[in-house]
Amino acid sequence: MSDIQKCVHDMYQQVINEQKLENLPQFFAEHYIDHQPQHDDEPNMKGMQQGFKHLFQAFKGYHVQIDRVVQEAPWIAVSLTITGMHSGEFMGIKPSHKEFQVRGIDLLKVEDGLITERDGLFDMQSLLFQLQQLKAAQKHSPQKDGQQFSRIP
Repeated sequence: MSDIQKCVHDMYQQVINEQKLENLPQFFAEHYIDHQPQHDDEPNMKGMQQGFKHLFQAFKGYHVQIDRVVQEAPWIAVSLTITGMHSGEFMGIKPSHKEFQVRGIDLLKVEDGLITERDGLFDMQSLLFQLQQLKAAQKHSPQKDGQQFSRIP
């Protein structure tokens, strides 16, 4: 595992899976820029911290699994599976207490051992469908073993 891969792996484990937001400075540069911030959060470390707090409050057991990693230094692309249970308000949606599983992709720039930029997407359509907030998608989402899946466009 390269130093960049270790930094990214440890960040997902500590900051997200263990919800240790106090560890953010160990992984993110002060001048960090998020090109896809959550909701109305600022595109910096302060905004990212707020975004994670919202996610952790809205989703019990919020967990990220790294599925694939492709690296071309200083960039690293990470394919993710995100799971949890909708236990708090999310984007104005009352708790459904439904479990979810969605796919996502993060593109991170790592310089001098710290993440300086992030761009990425996660499958919001599939999340909303699983939380029973997107009924129209049911007709167009492929099914496998009774479970709904949606592709990232």
